[in-house]
Amino acid sequence: MVRSFIPRIALLMLAATSMAARADTVVLKDGTAIVGDVRRTGDGYSITDRSGKTITVLSADVKSFQLGASADAHDEPMAALSPLRRTLEATTDPVQAVERLHAFIDQHPDAPTTADAKKELAIWQDRLDRGLVKSSGKWITAEEHSKLMAQVMSHIDQARQLMRDNRFKEADPLLTQALADDSANVSALYLRGYLYLRTERIPEARRTLEALKTALPEHGPTLNNLAIVLFRQRQAPAGMLAYAGAMAASPNNKQI
Repeated sequence: MVRSFIPRIALLMLAATSMAARADTVVLKDGTAIVGDVRRTGDGYSITDRSGKTITVLSADVKSFQLGASADAHDEPMAALSPLRRTLEATTDPVQAVERLHAFIDQHPDAPTTADAKKELAIWQDRLDRGLVKSSGKWITAEEHSKLMAQVMSHIDQARQLMRDNRFKEADPLLTQALADDSANVSALYLRGYLYLRTERIPEARRTLEALKTALPEHGPTLNNLAIVLFRQRQAPAGMLAYAGAMAASPNNKQI
């Protein structure tokens, strides 16, 4: 009896150890990674970490899961740094980036990833100290940004005048350059969509106008041009919705 019982205990202990060494990682949209035993709740998830502490998160705050991830002491900071980096790549605020990296380093002072986090922090601190701003994926000084924006507006004004004279071919490269320097410029996007429409590049016009609609959901001229594009693509119901939106947004615009 004893001989048969001891191996069973050993097997149970081995299984328990294996389970303890494995856990799930929940990655939140703010870059935070939480490792532990995950259970579904009514409107989110309950996560019990290795210390026994239970954390509740909402489904809307969850970016992804890493099921069965190792719960080794070094894995949690390793899992947390990568999504934090991805989040910071999209930010335009060095102050926020510096604060979040300091928090990460304070939370994981002895982790192998801390050295990488400190290198990342040095880059962001330099951007903050020099007053750099992000423009179309590049970090430049405020003076450089001011000059660049003046050049962008000059290209837009020239393109607008050329388009009034029906010189769309000459306007095209000016808008291309303006959007290369300021990809979110709504004036350049509007003129680009209109140029595509007037030169019968309908799929490109739709993509451009829909992107602009996201930025300016109640801009009557954009919705009007989008309606024209949708009718050209024989999508009358969607076109009517866009046209109704244009009239509601710009009720006094006689052209619409």
